[in-house]
Amino acid sequence: MVLLLGYPLSTALMVSAALAQIGEFSFILAGLGIGYGLLPSEGRSLILVGAILSITFNKFAFLGADWLNGWVQAGPERKRICEDSRGAKLGLLHAELDAAHERAEAKAAARKTLSPDELVQRFPVFAQLTPEQREVVILHFLPQSAQPGERIIRMARQADAAYFISSGEVEVSVSGRRIHLGPGNFFGDGADQRPAPLGPRHGARLLQPAQADHPRLRRSWTAIRRSASRSGSSLRSAER
Repeated sequence: MVLLLGYPLSTALMVSAALAQIGEFSFILAGLGIGYGLLPSEGRSLILVGAILSITFNKFAFLGADWLNGWVQAGPERKRICEDSRGAKLGLLHAELDAAHERAEAKAAARKTLSPDELVQRFPVFAQLTPEQREVVILHFLPQSAQPGERIIRMARQADAAYFISSGEVEVSVSGRRIHLGPGNFFGDGADQRPAPLGPRHGARLLQPAQADHPRLRRSWTAIRRSASRSGSSLRSAER
């Protein structure tokens, strides 16, 4: 099949040797087959025997593939027919994979706004999370800019997202009182404050969890909610 697709013989040999061994997925399919009455229990025993044999002899498949590949490489005419004439298709595949890898790295770099240590320095609310959990939080953050006077959450609309202030200052109206929040604070869903109209005073850069990820982040770690509650209580005490 690999040869029919136009790839070199060496690629076809490696793919064949790699697929010659029965994998663990076979046992999953066997279990499903027995559960639905499509496969007798003896069939699972035959699959187990086949798996043991394929694992045992798989190394010989790789040895045979290496020997055959060496034999092809040793003959200029064989190499031209089996390798060189088919190299363009493999080169195109490598180029597509490299381009996909670069796009994935660029996308990850665009979304990764802070390091785990910087996250804690700017937002102490995440201090109780492990470094791995902080990495997950960072990957869910989307940068957002707000201009002076812009309304982020309006009076009639319930806050359905959390906004973490990375820089600048935001004015929040809570129970008729105007509170100024700076870098390191957050507002919206998840904060103890229930804001009315919100807006930056001098422009602000915000970090907002992606809309689809925000409910999951709130449910995942009680440490975030406890820290958020303490931060909200401290803020209210400071404003009194």
